Amino acid sequence: MNAATKVQSTVLPKGHSRRRLVIPAWEDHAFSSYSLGGKGHGIARLMALGLPTPPAIVISTTLARSMADTGKLPERFLPQLWREMKALEVRTGKGFGDPANPLLVSVRSGAMVSMPGMMDTILNVGLTTKVAERFAQSYGEEFVTDCRRHLWDALDVRLLCSPVEQLTSAINLVLQSWNSSRAKAYRREHRIADNLGTAITIQQMVFGNRTGVGESGTGVAMSHNPDTAEPVLFGNYLRQAQGHDLVSGEITPEAISTLEEREPELMAELKRALEVLQREVSGPVEVEFTIENGVLYLLQFRREKLSPEATIVHLVQEKHAGRMNRDEVMAAVPESVLATVASGAVLAVDPRTMPEAKLLGTGTGVTMSAATGYFATDAASAKLWQSRGKRYILVREYTTPDDFELMLGSSGIITLEGGSTCHAAVVARHQGIPAVIGIGQAAYDLLMTESQKDFGVLNYCVTIDPARGDIWSGKLPLIATTHRKEVELFLRWKSMNRPVISPDLCCKAFPTNQALNDFYLGEAMLVECTDEALSAKIRTLHTELTKTTAAVFSTYLPLAVASEVTYANHAGHAVRDGGLFVELQKRFALEHRDQWRGFEAPEIVSQLMQCSRGEVAEFFATCETIFSASGWTGTVGGHAWAMIAAVGKQYWQGDIPAAIFVDRVFNLQHNTGPVFNKHRMVCDSYDSHELQYQLDLKRKQMTVQRKFEGLRRICRRFNQQLLDLYEEGQRKGVWK
Repeated sequence: MNAATKVQSTVLPKGHSRRRLVIPAWEDHAFSSYSLGGKGHGIARLMALGLPTPPAIVISTTLARSMADTGKLPERFLPQLWREMKALEVRTGKGFGDPANPLLVSVRSGAMVSMPGMMDTILNVGLTTKVAERFAQSYGEEFVTDCRRHLWDALDVRLLCSPVEQLTSAINLVLQSWNSSRAKAYRREHRIADNLGTAITIQQMVFGNRTGVGESGTGVAMSHNPDTAEPVLFGNYLRQAQGHDLVSGEITPEAISTLEEREPELMAELKRALEVLQREVSGPVEVEFTIENGVLYLLQFRREKLSPEATIVHLVQEKHAGRMNRDEVMAAVPESVLATVASGAVLAVDPRTMPEAKLLGTGTGVTMSAATGYFATDAASAKLWQSRGKRYILVREYTTPDDFELMLGSSGIITLEGGSTCHAAVVARHQGIPAVIGIGQAAYDLLMTESQKDFGVLNYCVTIDPARGDIWSGKLPLIATTHRKEVELFLRWKSMNRPVISPDLCCKAFPTNQALNDFYLGEAMLVECTDEALSAKIRTLHTELTKTTAAVFSTYLPLAVASEVTYANHAGHAVRDGGLFVELQKRFALEHRDQWRGFEAPEIVSQLMQCSRGEVAEFFATCETIFSASGWTGTVGGHAWAMIAAVGKQYWQGDIPAAIFVDRVFNLQHNTGPVFNKHRMVCDSYDSHELQYQLDLKRKQMTVQRKFEGLRRICRRFNQQLLDLYEEGQRKGVWK
């Protein structure tokens, strides 16, 4: 084989050609969601798994990016589009625009990162006058009217222009919606890059709004309850409707359990599909589906969007089940989810006030926390409350994607119509906004009537309790309740500052004696301070100083342990460790401190930096076992060093928080004194006698003022900000 032949054999296969802008979903399943978008990638996986899915072609995200760069369609696009539309016709056995055997398609956006409801979807593309006449003969005028309504609501084609014109107009509309104000707002909120672009899926229509002998309808099914993470079938179903009717929230649907009562075989098929998809992605999933005349079709699927609290509950449960470790759980929780959960306690209406309060109605609750706010039905009233520094409850018949920024600014949401999977519910759940959805006409009318009483709508407060689905008139007192145990556990893990190992920390002297003064004086000030404002400032500074000290100690401690464990291989020590040291030496560059020169970062620092948190904990655990083995003599290794290694293991396992770790390291003693004599990073300006006196003093029970004076006599160095806060406390007479 010559060189030219070798080069040709390594080029990308046809499916991966960078010039391909239109890709059949059934043809190549190796494309990433970066090219196919999340929706297109999901359809390709559905088809690859052999699940009942209407075939689709996908316009790559490359087109949107090219349009953004050049302002025009690439010349190769339209020829590819019509070629693959012919392939779609062959695949479905139908003709696009053929009245005798019509193929209608949906045209939907699908970015790499899901942006539910933020961009446009056009249904029933290809519905010309002649096709409509054929459908009317087969399925009735009501069916045609409904299909036309969905097409006309999205695309102004009331003359029912040619299928080609409809399709190109729909594609342009989806591309333009990437830069709509609502899509931009969503990307800002979720830190999604503007230059990703959207893919576009063109999928064969199936009709949940058909009338006939068999069941027809549309639904969303989830493998887990999105508000609790409970692994139960969850979702909504709407008979004789198309998907937009359900997800828009314009009509309140049934619970999905009602479909199971009528069509147990269809539900069994849907449940089997959910099980397959859960195995495929190793997690909760949701699917949009349509039933046409008794036949189930899966239109798309994705990883299920759980509420912030449910996201954490599920991941912690995965750790308990042994399918994830703590590092994986911590890494899997997005910052936006953490921020929502950590922002405050779960609130509930004080039950003691309920007997006197006026219950207006009940709907479907989304998220678990209660909220109060002033009544706002539009942007003007919402902005009024914001200008006054007040929170508002957004009240709508149903929400649309254009309401996204109003929803973000609200303390809660109420809608007349909709179910647990409609636009309002999905946004509220994903953003952690309390909501009560689909309260019904009677409750909605009563709410509107109440808002006009007394001082009018611009002075009316309302309270919602999504955990119960209740809406109350007026501002009811709220009480804090605890998060679920899984969330509380996760927050404890998060509060333990992640240990670090950094070569940079080895290259400069750390003021160990001053750090001890700062840590224990700050700790004492926090205990004694009764001034809330001052206490908050002390806590912020103490947390930062603790974080800095913990980073230095978590870098230094493995160096100290790695140096000491080398004695296991020295002459005169018959350490019976079962060969553990030899195995440890194969993996890590174990050197005695005599080989280190000044402020340098030994090789083991770089090695441990590449390790996971669990692997570093395992390093300490192995050293602990070696130090605990018999055969140690003299003043090296042995029990004292086993205790030192154990502290490192506990911190890297996440068993102790940063403050406890710092406290324990300050108190650690090896065979001849404090542990701070193995590397210049902590002992360059260190005085072991001062440290011992400081530790003796900090153990004594005394006032802040006496502790400060005693520590200052031993070591005069303190953090200047801490001194300023101490002096502020003196001026305020806080210290006893």
